Amino acid sequence: MVMKANLLATKLHRPSLPAQWVERPYLTQRLAEGLGLNRQLTLVSAPAGFGKTTCICEWLNTLDDWPVTWLSLDAADDDPGRFFTYLVAALQKIEPNLGQTIASILHSGQLPPGDVVSATLINDILAVNGRFLLVLDDFHVIRDSLILQVVEDIVTNFPPSLHLVLITREDPPLPLARLRANNRLTEIRARDLRFTDPDVDRFFNEVMDIALSQADTVALKEKTEGWIVGLQLAAIAMQSRLARPEHRDVTTFVQEFTGSHLYVAEYLLEEVLKQQPEEVQTFLRHTAILDRLSAGLCDAVTNRQDGRAMLTTLHRANLFVMPLDAEGQWYRYHHLFADLLRARLPQRLSKEKVNELHLRAALWYEQNGFISDAIKHGLVAQAEEKVAALVEQEARAMMFSGQANTLRSWLTALPEATFQTHPRLNIYRLWIDLMQEKLDLSAQALRQKEAMLHTLPPTPENEQLRVELTAVLCRFVAFSGDTTRAIRLADEALASLPKSETALRARAHSALAVAHWIEGNRENARQAYDQCMTLAQASDNYTLAAHATMMLAMSQTDYGQLHQAARTYQSIIEMGEQAKQKLFFPAGQGYIGLAGIHQEWNELETAASYLEQGMDLCRRGGLAGLSAGYALRARLRQAQGDLLAAAAELDSLGQTGVDPTGMARRILLSIAMGDLDEAARRARPWLGVLNAEPASGSPPLLIAEIIKVTLARLFFAQGDLAHARHLLNEVAATAVPDQRYGRLIEVYLLQALIHQAQNEGKMTTAAIEAFRQALELAQPEGYVLLFLEAGTAVIPLLQAVIKQRETPAPLKAYAQQLLDACHEHGQSGSPSPPGAAAELVENLTPREMEVLQLVAAGDSNQAIADKLVITVRTVKKHITNILGKLSVDNRTQAAARARELGLITSD
Repeated sequence: MVMKANLLATKLHRPSLPAQWVERPYLTQRLAEGLGLNRQLTLVSAPAGFGKTTCICEWLNTLDDWPVTWLSLDAADDDPGRFFTYLVAALQKIEPNLGQTIASILHSGQLPPGDVVSATLINDILAVNGRFLLVLDDFHVIRDSLILQVVEDIVTNFPPSLHLVLITREDPPLPLARLRANNRLTEIRARDLRFTDPDVDRFFNEVMDIALSQADTVALKEKTEGWIVGLQLAAIAMQSRLARPEHRDVTTFVQEFTGSHLYVAEYLLEEVLKQQPEEVQTFLRHTAILDRLSAGLCDAVTNRQDGRAMLTTLHRANLFVMPLDAEGQWYRYHHLFADLLRARLPQRLSKEKVNELHLRAALWYEQNGFISDAIKHGLVAQAEEKVAALVEQEARAMMFSGQANTLRSWLTALPEATFQTHPRLNIYRLWIDLMQEKLDLSAQALRQKEAMLHTLPPTPENEQLRVELTAVLCRFVAFSGDTTRAIRLADEALASLPKSETALRARAHSALAVAHWIEGNRENARQAYDQCMTLAQASDNYTLAAHATMMLAMSQTDYGQLHQAARTYQSIIEMGEQAKQKLFFPAGQGYIGLAGIHQEWNELETAASYLEQGMDLCRRGGLAGLSAGYALRARLRQAQGDLLAAAAELDSLGQTGVDPTGMARRILLSIAMGDLDEAARRARPWLGVLNAEPASGSPPLLIAEIIKVTLARLFFAQGDLAHARHLLNEVAATAVPDQRYGRLIEVYLLQALIHQAQNEGKMTTAAIEAFRQALELAQPEGYVLLFLEAGTAVIPLLQAVIKQRETPAPLKAYAQQLLDACHEHGQSGSPSPPGAAAELVENLTPREMEVLQLVAAGDSNQAIADKLVITVRTVKKHITNILGKLSVDNRTQAAARARELGLITSD
């Protein structure tokens, strides 16, 4: 039951009314009234045996003008992939294209979050002309949070065309109180379903043809509390008694049992069973393990040849056998009757016999193509080898039909020793982790996963599986930064994958594009990107195309091509229209990329808007991109002067994984907050990378550049100008030949600040020349925020460039634009007061402002350290920075100068 062709039609078939059935017009009238009042949900909630399904079927028979679709649920449907596959099949009985978007997502093998499924389903249902009913029977078997979320979203945002009917043994976790208050809910409960005195009278005297006195009718109704199955069991037991001359006293029978529903059911079941021939009792016991019954299946389980005759006999005898289709091929026992029969099995049959019955069922299901059922019974029979073989047979198809959760549950149920004899099962566990993005991306873990691929015996099938998984795994390896291994894995996959596997080949080329880009190999990255795009488009895989395009846009940003990158990010967003998907989740990464561009242009409101759209889509789609989003949002908060909010964003980043960009943002924020000890602590792993022996391996070029520039900023803040300059020179040496202008703008800007700091803030030719180089590269693309983040130290540099006669007019205008932005930024986002910015060599950080307040208050270094929970060494460093920025020589002068500038208030 994996692919659509193997869906059980019986689950989509509305049950027939039982032959022995009492019309209850007062219930159908209540249900009809709810429909007439445009209530959108009908809930029938009662314990087993109260006639819930029969009640709805009777009502539906009166609705001539309403299209109805039905789905009977069982425990196996508590898997999102399976549930939505059947739900779409049910909806498509109303309209063939209904739910097509969800169906296509299911075939991709990965479900998005519940609210996305909800929105997609609701939008599809909104397009239906006219109203229809959807009935979900036995809804109590659903426990999966994603399924429940989707159903809750639907009942909260009901499409006008849908009336939903839920039949359940217990109330579902839905906002029933709100629906009730808004008159959108019709409820039928156990108290409504109980047989009344007239119902009991009609049932026995008319339907079952058993003459009961009024006193016996009332007594029986009171003893069963109107419980329908109890009455049915009583009627069958009475019929058997009345057939024997010595037991014709109905009144005595009525008086013989009492107690709870369960007690009554067990008592009556015993009464019913002992009246049946031994062969019928044996048949019932042996087939009680089955959820569905057919002649062939019963023959296989009972090891007899009378399955069809027995089913016909049981149905005619009203022994709780219900037909599941119009042809009479499939039946099921009433749920409660089956539960009672199964509860008796341990007392009637040995564990070995029960296992044997399950094994026979498993073999029949396997031979007839019902593999999910075969695995279910095989697990109960403890036939692990049989189950392992079946799981291996079906696993690949299940991965591409959205049933990864069911597959995972099967694998979890198998003993670990099975994975030693069936190594392919380990591979499928890995595949599930990859598809559900639950993989540890550490280098060691990824190496272990790669090694696992080589544990398979050398067969053509295993080689195909190994190659497929390699194509998926290599992209994760590339993102982990192990580019050499990622390229090797991708090349291996491409050498073995057939040309027809366009999607998997596209994945491998995507991994190559990522790896070559991180290594700084622009031409190879571009070639891999082109190949990925060609294959993605050939397979209509817009998601893969979007991921590849994302890499292109990020590369363009690295090369300082902001306008081109913005157009590329926009093209990712537009792919959703080409794919005809209302919710195209990869567009989230496009919005986040655009937010980064607009941040760089200092268009912060626009950036914030794009950022929220992008993060919402990435979150709902379960896609990568949140890490970049949190890092950008931290930078945005920092640009707005709210460093604490920036820190909070980076705390969120810690829950989504930290890439080098996020790590750098954490270090830079610590520097901005004046906490150099914390910045140094965070940078310690990177210092280890730089100091490692060459033989131990070095990070790829782009990651190495992020590390070096970030550490250069830290060394600069610590006053280690020589070390900072050395790292920047190394970055320039690799970025200049490749014309990676995005990186070079930052390098030249920092070099200018270092030259300036070396001369105690005075202008030098070297400082101006380096700064001019940064401006010349930045001006065509409109960089702004990068210069604002350097603080007021750039103001004299901008003024110097503007004053130079040889400065071209466009560059002079750009410098003036930045100078105006600096003054605006100082007034709104700088931690220093408005009047102080122009008079300071460099703005004081928030932490330096705190230290300055305490210095002015006369606190000692130790007292300041205790109050701010930092070391005395850090306090001294802050005070040194403060003295330099205020151009004073001691603490007393610092306090006076700060009051003069309005940085602190006078005592």
